Amino acid sequence: MKKKITMVIAAAALVSALMTGCGGEKKTTTTATTAVGLSGEENFSEEDNTGKDTGEESTKEEKTEEENAEEETEEAASENTEEGDIEEEESEEDEYEIDEHGRKKKKKKKKTEEDAITTEETAGNGSNATTTSPAATSPESTVSTGANDLSNRPNADDGTGEIKVLSKGDLAPDFTAELSGGGSFKLSDYDDKVVLINFWATWCGYCVDEMPGLERLKNDGIDGLEIVCVNCGEDEGTVDSFVSNEGYSINMAYDPYGRITNYYPSNGIPYTVVVNRGVVYKVFSGAWRYSDYKDAVESALGK
Repeated sequence: MKKKITMVIAAAALVSALMTGCGGEKKTTTTATTAVGLSGEENFSEEDNTGKDTGEESTKEEKTEEENAEEETEEAASENTEEGDIEEEESEEDEYEIDEHGRKKKKKKKKTEEDAITTEETAGNGSNATTTSPAATSPESTVSTGANDLSNRPNADDGTGEIKVLSKGDLAPDFTAELSGGGSFKLSDYDDKVVLINFWATWCGYCVDEMPGLERLKNDGIDGLEIVCVNCGEDEGTVDSFVSNEGYSINMAYDPYGRITNYYPSNGIPYTVVVNRGVVYKVFSGAWRYSDYKDAVESALGK
């Protein structure tokens, strides 16, 4: 391109020199101007192309910088997100723990479960109509053996006083019952002793199974202890036949109409109440072992 321009300029100069003497001054000027203009247009075109190229490169550089900035922003956001996830995981580790099965559990749950544990245990056998699995209550502390105000105690004989499920510290309802083999038993006659009252029936397998243990406890001859077994709802002949066949010497009381049993309500039989000086000391639901009854009696007696 530069070579062409140089040749044009040289040609213009030559024409100008040839026409100097023939009045061609105006044409020379015009031609020169044209030549110069042509050169200028070509230069302008080159500058335009150069500027365009430079602008495109500048634009590309700006785009590259913007893209880099966006990538840096995305990387920073990603790092913040990862840090946040890590913090959340650490927070979860503070609140949860993994058990032996790989399951996540709250740490506080264990404390809640431990707080919910009670000190009572239950075991028992039998119910009024059908037998159930053993259930028991934990040993209770000894009730004071001092003088108790028994003037307001319920009485099954005259149907007075409140009938309710009994628990430790309640006044034991008084009653009088006829005994198999003759004689009678009145609870208030033994308010200076510990009395074990057992409710049973011949049709109750668990009742029959624990009877030998009660007979053994009676034969231990524990000073200050009296035992009476109150039959629930059976006629006198049924009770007498059972006692005769088994050879028991325990006090066997009749309660054919549930008069006494109503004042000692329970969810089944056998049902045993240990009374200490007229006050309920311990309640047993279901069949228990000889040793369990003996421990309760000796505890009530302070032995």
